[in-house]
Amino acid sequence: MLMRYVTGLACALFALLIAGPANSAEIRMVSAMALHATWLELMPQYEQASGDKVTIVWSPGLEVARKVESGEKADIAVLGAAGVDDLIKKGFLADGSRVPLVNSLIGIAIRPGAARPDLTNVASFRKSLLDARRIVLSAGTSSIYLRKLFQNMGIANEMQAKLYRSPDGRTENVANVLRRGDADLGFQQVSELIDEKGIELIGPIPRDVQEVTVWSAGLYRDAPNAERARALLRFIRSPEAAVIIRRHGLDPG
Repeated sequence: MLMRYVTGLACALFALLIAGPANSAEIRMVSAMALHATWLELMPQYEQASGDKVTIVWSPGLEVARKVESGEKADIAVLGAAGVDDLIKKGFLADGSRVPLVNSLIGIAIRPGAARPDLTNVASFRKSLLDARRIVLSAGTSSIYLRKLFQNMGIANEMQAKLYRSPDGRTENVANVLRRGDADLGFQQVSELIDEKGIELIGPIPRDVQEVTVWSAGLYRDAPNAERARALLRFIRSPEAAVIIRRHGLDPG
């Protein structure tokens, strides 16, 4: 089974790569941190097969657009679909270049042995939130949505009082806060929680209050290696790459 997968991945890469230029290049990508573990597994395979080098500039999802607008040079920007469309509209990314890559859900995690939240339905989820001593949110896109959700659920004041704040006011990694026991519940993209050690991913928040983030790519209007960047995006969207994408808690776009 493993040999068939490896062979299939190699064939997919070969088919994708022969469609582009033969010379190798450096492909620069500005990417949301939600895809960190996924890209760390996928990109070396692409590099080995193509001879290209993929350099990734990491950023919280909310900061990717700011990096692009402030002049960060690259070929590809990866952020939420609406963010890509906005950068296209502003002229930073090429018209018609948005490509959906993966779909991501908001997850909830705890320390092993801590009380498990009840995610059966919205009512039980709400009760688990109110029962929590302290919660921690990420610095990414999910935190904006969750604050609005708490408002809609009528518990914004209660949750604001429970929100973890670091002593120095700086944003901390959600898993680190949970591991120390400084919060009962942690919220972040499933893909950012699933590979963390020392915490337990309970699952996505209930479907009725879930927000799906469509992480998408856009090509820079002046991308130095546009054709090679397109080849990379074709690989990410291949059925073989989808196996790795799912393993990291994401759904292929």
